Amino acid sequence: MTLRPTLLAAAVASLAAATAPPPATAQQMMPRPDLAALRAVLPEPRPAPGYEIPPHGLEALAAALLAETAPLDGDVLIEAVLEPRTGGLERMRDRGFLRMAVAPDPLMIAFDGERALGVAVEIARELELFLAAQPGASPTPTVVVPTPMPRREIAANVIEGLTDFTTLTVSRADEDPALAYTRPLIADVVDVPVLGAGVEGVETLDDLAGIPVYLSEDSRYARGALRLNAEREAAGEPPLDLRFVDGRLDDYDLIEMVEIGLIPATVASDFKARFWQTAYEGTVVREDLALSEPARIAWSVRASNPELLAVLDDFAETAREGTLLGNVVLKRYMSTADWIENIGTDEARGRIAEVGPVIEKYAAQFEFDPELLIAQAYQESQLDQTRRSHVGAVGVMQVMPATAADPVVGIPAIDRLDDNVHAGVKYLRWLRDTFFDAPDMDPLDRTLLAFAAYNAGPGGVRRAQRRAEEMGLDPDVWFENVELAIQRAVSREPAIYVRNIFKYYVSYRLLAELDAQAAAPLGDMTGLEDEIADLAPAERERFVREELGIVVPAPEGAPIPVSADR
Repeated sequence: MTLRPTLLAAAVASLAAATAPPPATAQQMMPRPDLAALRAVLPEPRPAPGYEIPPHGLEALAAALLAETAPLDGDVLIEAVLEPRTGGLERMRDRGFLRMAVAPDPLMIAFDGERALGVAVEIARELELFLAAQPGASPTPTVVVPTPMPRREIAANVIEGLTDFTTLTVSRADEDPALAYTRPLIADVVDVPVLGAGVEGVETLDDLAGIPVYLSEDSRYARGALRLNAEREAAGEPPLDLRFVDGRLDDYDLIEMVEIGLIPATVASDFKARFWQTAYEGTVVREDLALSEPARIAWSVRASNPELLAVLDDFAETAREGTLLGNVVLKRYMSTADWIENIGTDEARGRIAEVGPVIEKYAAQFEFDPELLIAQAYQESQLDQTRRSHVGAVGVMQVMPATAADPVVGIPAIDRLDDNVHAGVKYLRWLRDTFFDAPDMDPLDRTLLAFAAYNAGPGGVRRAQRRAEEMGLDPDVWFENVELAIQRAVSREPAIYVRNIFKYYVSYRLLAELDAQAAAPLGDMTGLEDEIADLAPAERERFVREELGIVVPAPEGAPIPVSADR
């Protein structure tokens, strides 16, 4: 099983060529995802396309509202989510969404090309329902957006307001006074060794001290193992032989490397080690050799946010291990990793392979982020060109024939996939440029209002904007304003439609960025097991250190490993 299909391709190539890539450095680590870092990896906005809108049909409906065109891109969604915000629960409700930081771990969040899956996704849905049932909650549910971030940056991002809350595995030694913690979701979590099938003779921690144990640098596991070594040295016992690797590699990456025999041992939480063993059956989980004091998994928030802490603490009583909800979620996702292996069914892959290139073509022509359009197309039709709605909307983009035939769009035949996507994307761009391009309107609201107009029609959104004014709300702000009014002026459907696109896109985009970063120091593991099968342990260790280039210097003060030639 290979979760990152390109995880070690570069490694195989370097083995064949006997050339070593440069070692990872601290400068290569992914920075905390602030806006500057995000913009550095995103394309610069380009000029709007120069197509002309004829002065009749849909054009006549909007003639008085035409303004200069401006590029529409998913960047505004990411910027809105990653903007530093440190207000309390009421301000979060006012803005319309809460950000739940999650590590890019397929157990927590994964995408099969069509939908989001995982423990964090399931819990986010349940938390939305819980928040909606609280006293004083808005009639419009607050969106809970899973926001993937580098695991080692999450706690700092909560403190700095780049996200609102997260789940952390925390012991007394790990507690941060700038954070507050709920009651445990899962109690008595300990770190345990995960060994390769060929590792023998390990009965005690003293035996384990004779085997290299690989850990992601600056991870919770690394900090815990260093504390254990300090205690063992103080007691006159041999320290563990710790080797530190590129911090972008997660625990499941290292467990996969143990599985194929690339490294002999790593460390993981006991419950995660059991989970990943169902996928990597060649590993040996040693729960009899605890490497840490019992810790707990709990939600964590800024200490200055007692209102959110109180709500999450109440929800923890509903979602913790041992409750009906907690047990259902844990059983669904943690009893086996088969669901991860099956992500991306043949049917789903086929639809993505067929629809993806067409969406990319028209995303480029009309200056959209292609993933943003895929999120919308999935919400419209599950990427199914044969889909026909009860009102006559057609295909992947669910375009109404009358809309497609209007001179503004001018693509009357929408039964073919290419024409259908072309018509839908062109119409979306026209909606945004025509109705929601006021210079003082927030870019996030322009994007969300354009999606609402695609779903409810521009007339429906205009009615909702007028209703928002009557209700004393802002007609140019989507969340908690037009979002609320449109449910009275039109229906709940546009609000749900926009919310689902927002959540899917933001989560997918951030996770894709992190996966690309994590894959950078490695390549594809396919075939590597056979390549290294005849290497002696010392040669394998040299390969990891010199050929892959993922080993990094040990933290200052850590015990120096014995020779790799033993």
